[in-house]
Amino acid sequence: MFTSQNNPRVFAVHPGCDFARVFVDGLIDRMKDANPEDMARVEIYLTTNSLRQAVIARFIEHKNTFLPKLYLLTDLKRDARFPAIPLPASTLRIRLELIQMIKKLLENDQRFDSHLAQYELARTLESLLQELNEENVGPEDLQGLDQTNLSSHWKESLKFLEIPTGYFKTSTKPSEEARLRLVIEMLVASWEINPPDHPIIVAGSTGSVGATQYFMQKVAILPQGALVLPCLDFDLPARVWEKMGSKSPQVDHPQYRLYELATKLNIFPTDIPHWTGNIVRDRPRNSLVSLALRPAPVTNQWQSEGPKLANLKEATEGLTLVEAPTPRIEAVTIALQLKKALEDNKTAALVTPDRSLIRRVKTTLGKWKINPGNSRNDNLLQTSLGNFLQSIANLMGREANPEEFVALLKHSHTNSGSGQERHREFASDLEFYIRSKGPEYDPMKQTGSWLNINPGQDETKWFKWFKSNLDQLERSTKGTLEEFVSLHKSIAASLANGPDGQSALLFDNEDQTTDKVNTLFNRIWRASSIPGKIPSLEYAELFYGLACEMQISNTSEVTPNLYFWNTEDARMQSPDLLIAGGMNEGSWPIFLGQDPWLNRNLRSQLGLNLPETKIGLMGHDFQQIVSGKEVILSRSTLGDGDPTTPSRWLSRLTNLLNGLDPDGISALESMRARGNQWLQLAERSEKPESRQSFYCRPEPSPPLVSRPKKISVTAVRTLITDPYAIYARDILKFKPVYRLKVEPSYLLRGIKLHTIMEQFMAVFNEDPDEVEIEKLMEIAKEALTNTGTLPVVEEVWLSTLTHNAKELLQIEQAIRQKTEPEFLEHKGEYHFDHLDFTLTAKCDRIDLEHESTNIWHLFDYKSGAIPTASQIDKWEKQIPLQVIMAEKGAFEGVSGTVSRAAYIGIGRKPEIRDVGNRNLAGIDSFMDDWNKFQELVKFYQSSTTGYISRRYGGAGTQSNDYDHLARFGEWEDTDKSIYQKVGDG
Repeated sequence: MFTSQNNPRVFAVHPGCDFARVFVDGLIDRMKDANPEDMARVEIYLTTNSLRQAVIARFIEHKNTFLPKLYLLTDLKRDARFPAIPLPASTLRIRLELIQMIKKLLENDQRFDSHLAQYELARTLESLLQELNEENVGPEDLQGLDQTNLSSHWKESLKFLEIPTGYFKTSTKPSEEARLRLVIEMLVASWEINPPDHPIIVAGSTGSVGATQYFMQKVAILPQGALVLPCLDFDLPARVWEKMGSKSPQVDHPQYRLYELATKLNIFPTDIPHWTGNIVRDRPRNSLVSLALRPAPVTNQWQSEGPKLANLKEATEGLTLVEAPTPRIEAVTIALQLKKALEDNKTAALVTPDRSLIRRVKTTLGKWKINPGNSRNDNLLQTSLGNFLQSIANLMGREANPEEFVALLKHSHTNSGSGQERHREFASDLEFYIRSKGPEYDPMKQTGSWLNINPGQDETKWFKWFKSNLDQLERSTKGTLEEFVSLHKSIAASLANGPDGQSALLFDNEDQTTDKVNTLFNRIWRASSIPGKIPSLEYAELFYGLACEMQISNTSEVTPNLYFWNTEDARMQSPDLLIAGGMNEGSWPIFLGQDPWLNRNLRSQLGLNLPETKIGLMGHDFQQIVSGKEVILSRSTLGDGDPTTPSRWLSRLTNLLNGLDPDGISALESMRARGNQWLQLAERSEKPESRQSFYCRPEPSPPLVSRPKKISVTAVRTLITDPYAIYARDILKFKPVYRLKVEPSYLLRGIKLHTIMEQFMAVFNEDPDEVEIEKLMEIAKEALTNTGTLPVVEEVWLSTLTHNAKELLQIEQAIRQKTEPEFLEHKGEYHFDHLDFTLTAKCDRIDLEHESTNIWHLFDYKSGAIPTASQIDKWEKQIPLQVIMAEKGAFEGVSGTVSRAAYIGIGRKPEIRDVGNRNLAGIDSFMDDWNKFQELVKFYQSSTTGYISRRYGGAGTQSNDYDHLARFGEWEDTDKSIYQKVGDG
């Protein structure tokens, strides 16, 4: 097929072309004079499976031709032509052995705060070993590194890297990458003895991997060997190519890897011919993009060469720039563009590294029953079965928290046999019971008490079945891999089968997901020969990591001609419409992590790729995409509420056009105008068809017979500030449903501090300060342990109390100089006969003066801010009402006069603040509050009075539990209310 030549045989195709189409057409053209069967002898090595499928499809379109032998470069890893080379070791086994090595490192290394770092370190170490094998870097190269001026961290890392030498190519059980290098070396050696007489072509690779690049160099010098490079910039001048290899190589330039490969082949890039020999060198788009992406040191050429660009209007005619205000609008815009392409019978692809963008676009397209083919498959954890198994693994060796308990209980795979209906009924009832308790109750402690009020035989059997599985998981703190796999599968089967043990066929279904799960368990099982037991947390992390790697292809019906692609797919295929989505920094290019094992200097010494090289490869993908016939460049100007930065390559293109006045500016404005048309369409599609009238501020007026006849002194504030909350709670009987996770709320903290002070009062005995403080802290430690909230929050609360303990003790000692606690958490009530209404109260503390039988002091503990005089005057009526109740005998055992009423601050700032003192002022005025309260009750006993929402807005409203019911937000505190009779009122 090829004529004899002395130089390596290298061809290329131009940016923006359909690589598979151009390559196949060129190959058939070169073979037109050969016998038809000669095509079947041609060996072609390709980069991806999608490219192989595209090549096959193009051959089929030509009809009446033999297919050549099509291989992937990665197929060489398991090439069976060289039985002397051992098959590669299990990647899982290698990872497990690396974890064991890293464990020993962490035992004696304080650089890592947590041993949980071992999983991430093992992953990065495995990746580094792969790269070392690919680049043919051995242990001897590591030992020969110049360590002058190297910090101790990197010296320790190099010392550790000497350990895993068993995974280099000399191993009897090499890794896949090591075997790839060994196979290539042996294959090349056989060619030197007996050169193949048939064509061998490597197509579509840039040689970015060392082993692949070595293979390509050897193929290029075969008698009938050739390379076909993708996306070579034929518009780049020789002087720019020359500067790429200067003392500061431009490794982040899109064309750098091709330059490096050509240099190693002793070919200058401008001498590489086009594969088909008919490159259109004057295509305006390619010239524009080539100039925009020039290396940074030569961007001054924009000024000299920019004005020479011909026909900028034609160059940008197929380019559309979408700058959406939000990620949501960007996704809707892209979905509309794909839908329009489908209607026009075009092929179209969204290309983006941003998975969240793909999910949003997919959701939007789902409204129209459109499901594009997706080369970026979901992983096993994104399936229902994978999520179920990971939930079980996460509970090994520890008690489930409330969220995990309910999530597993209500999972679709739990009790998925014949008892599903009864199971859902019990699960919902148990969840509601847990949620109905206040924050002072640990939700997990409520699971057992549920059974006490549901003692039926079915409920008992059901609850014990579920709890026994969780208990079994909790006890499994350590074990071998084999033991964990057995337990994992048995618990999963038990939970799926339900209390009656009826098989749900969890691991026997004939579908892709079940097959992947069984494969995953078998992989772990085969690796279980590694000796020793591991903690359950390590098994859960291992299962998680492997499940993330298990890819699940889209099995639902796929809409033809529409695709979601990663950047690798876009290198080799060119649909009618290409949409580059999420064109912001962080996606184009993605952020690159730091190598924890080798710094830049060490990587450079070893000849390994620097991070900028990966940026250059992605820039190469961008150049291929943006050079297409019809391209949409899309980005969101906001991401998670913060402004985004446009991709560096997009910025270069727009900046160049902005500087080419007037044609460049006009071309850029046209690109934006085309994008704005789509944005307007997207924004219109997001608006509701008709504007819904906003809900008004409610003021319901229920019948008198349904209105409450009793209220607590603490709820009086709510009646004053937010009457609607009283209506919702006491008339409609709506009660808040608490979260499963106990939040570190002020309410929970206040409840616990009140409990601590109550218990401290019972043991206070005028002992020395140190003894009393010790008593207080012992009580606090017990009360602030296992509250259900985060341990770190408990520590903060305890730390604050420790800091305030001495001041709290001094306050208590000052109080006891005049009084002694007589009642704690003392309940009382007073009935107004003329109103037929009862006022209830629970006083935190009632003290009796020394040597007195009828002079009392009332105290109320406050863990938050103590009410101001203004707040007491307006709505904080708890203490004033309690004082009058006490003097009227509402509290059993209390009669006489209240001499003092005060708040005791037990929160961040301990203090005692009088509300009323007969020796000073205040208490005598409380009778006014008493009379005003009766007027308030009488006011709400009128059928013309409604319960307005948020009567006092802002700071006056203490609870927001019922704001959503009143639909606050659709109206404001300044809006007028709408009086409305409800029920029979």
